[in-house]
Amino acid sequence: MGKPNFNGKWSMYKSEKFEDYLRANGADDAVIRMATSVQQDVEIHQNEDKFLIKILNVMCTRNTEFTVGEEFDYEAHGGIRTKGQPFWDGDKLVITFTPVNPDEAKIHIIKRQLVGEEMLQTMQVDDIICKRFFRRA
Repeated sequence: MGKPNFNGKWSMYKSEKFEDYLRANGADDAVIRMATSVQQDVEIHQNEDKFLIKILNVMCTRNTEFTVGEEFDYEAHGGIRTKGQPFWDGDKLVITFTPVNPDEAKIHIIKRQLVGEEMLQTMQVDDIICKRFFRRA
C-alpha cells in the first residue's frame, strides 16, 4: 500500500472537543476563546516522507517541517519547547510531541488520515481526544 497523499490546502468545517483538548493542555480561558473562534486552514506540502505543514488562521501562521522517522524540534504556543517524533501507523501520519521540560506541558499526539475525500485530524492529550474535520479547499 502506498503512502496517502496529503498535499493541498484543507479547510476545517467541524471540530469536536477542541476546547477540552486546549484546557487539558493548560490553555487559559482567553486563549481558548480566541482559538475556538477562528477558522483554521492547513496547507500541506508532502514529498514522500518529507512534510511542510502550514497552519493558517487569523491569529498566526505556523510552519512545521519534518521528515517521517526523524525527531525534530518544535516550539508550541507560549514558547514551550517540544520534540516531535513523526511516524506512519498504516495510512495515518502520527506525531508524538514530548515537552523538553515535562513540568511545562503534557505529551500529546496528533494523527492525520484521509477518509474518502476528507482529512481527519485527531489530537490527544491524556484521555481527551479532539477530532477536527477538513475538506480540500
